[in-house]
Amino acid sequence: MFIPERAVMSRLLSWFITPRHRWPIVRQRLIGFLLGGAFVAVYGYGFLGVDTVALDTAKVIRLIDGYYVEQMTPEALREQVLSGVTTQVDRYARFMTAEENQAMQKDMNAEYVGIGVTVNEAPAGFVVRDVFAGSGAAEAGLRRGDLLLRAGKLDFARRDVEHEVKLAAMKGEVGTLVTLAVRRDGQVFERQVTRKTVIFPSVRSDVFTYQNKHNAKRVGYFVIDEFKTQTDTELARQLAAQIDRIDGLVLDLTGNPGGVLGVATRMAELFLKRGDTLYWLVSRDNPDGEAVVANRDKTDAWREHLTLAQLAKLETLPMIVMVNGNSASASELLSGALQDNGRAKVFGAQTFGKGSVQSIFDLPNGEAVTLTTARYLTPNRHTVEGVGIKPDYVPARKAARASFPDFDTDTFVDAFFNAKWLVQATAKLFEVDPVAANNAVRP
Repeated sequence: MFIPERAVMSRLLSWFITPRHRWPIVRQRLIGFLLGGAFVAVYGYGFLGVDTVALDTAKVIRLIDGYYVEQMTPEALREQVLSGVTTQVDRYARFMTAEENQAMQKDMNAEYVGIGVTVNEAPAGFVVRDVFAGSGAAEAGLRRGDLLLRAGKLDFARRDVEHEVKLAAMKGEVGTLVTLAVRRDGQVFERQVTRKTVIFPSVRSDVFTYQNKHNAKRVGYFVIDEFKTQTDTELARQLAAQIDRIDGLVLDLTGNPGGVLGVATRMAELFLKRGDTLYWLVSRDNPDGEAVVANRDKTDAWREHLTLAQLAKLETLPMIVMVNGNSASASELLSGALQDNGRAKVFGAQTFGKGSVQSIFDLPNGEAVTLTTARYLTPNRHTVEGVGIKPDYVPARKAARASFPDFDTDTFVDAFFNAKWLVQATAKLFEVDPVAANNAVRP
């Protein structure tokens, strides 16, 4: 909810949200605002600081409009002002146009229009990581490992073209075609791919068997690419399909940039017991922090997907969380909650260190502003912002080679609930599936 100071600034900003033909009226309003500003600044209860900023901002806008060497349209000037105000105050803040806001909403709902692949960037182009069933890419015969060289006339090897521009070349309107140059097994060929609406799965899972000297163990491996609005439901469904046949669980958050806070909170509750602290939320209203506790009745929350026996197993099943330097925000919240509560150990590299929460505030015409409204601490009140989550185990470099790392230390084995096999299986996973440690984007 907007506090009064935000309401004053919102009113000022709304003056600039006008069609071009009404810009002279905006100028008149600004002049009126300047003349009346002193009265409001003196007599407006509690608004002295904000009104001073608003007056100065209005003056600067008038100077730019009247004297800047390159004439700017009112629309362009307005967007520059709004973007500049937000980004200078808050490194994570962002002004979004109506189109950008709509695109973000679709992204959080895991929906977009494109060719239907995830890719990793390479010097010569984009390497296809996954091809979605039913997508235009699948229909065109693209495969994992293909190297995409061009989209239309845009060469992906160009250094002077932004990464997002290259990705945008593969997106577009539903039903439109894009011609891709593809390299496979040393041969270069072209494919015409139809852009379609794609629902991007944010959870991928598999079961692999780890054979030690005594017996075989089955490990459920779950990759969380990002915390979308339905990610917790996706995870619950895939857990339900595998939980009865696995002996341990690996939650892969490597390369996960975060997402919806509420989704990460619900996922933490899935593995923790009622009453466990999930994190501390620090805000202007609660500078000392407010504990966020797992308090949902799991029977009610998850009964559509998981049985009582399965839910109970999820609270005790040996578990490891995999992270790296690109694991950020909500993924740090989840890994920190599981780590501090002793539910899982964290395996990998120190995380990014984004312990802040952004809220979205709507503006007229479908536009929006994101602002940092809170920061969070782990259950043990460890700071995440600028620090990250420190893993319990950082694999040696030889873990990525054929030789297997030695885990024969009692302290280390005890730390993992005496589940030495799960630690070894996880290290083995780093060897056989290096793609799991890469961050992917989707055109």
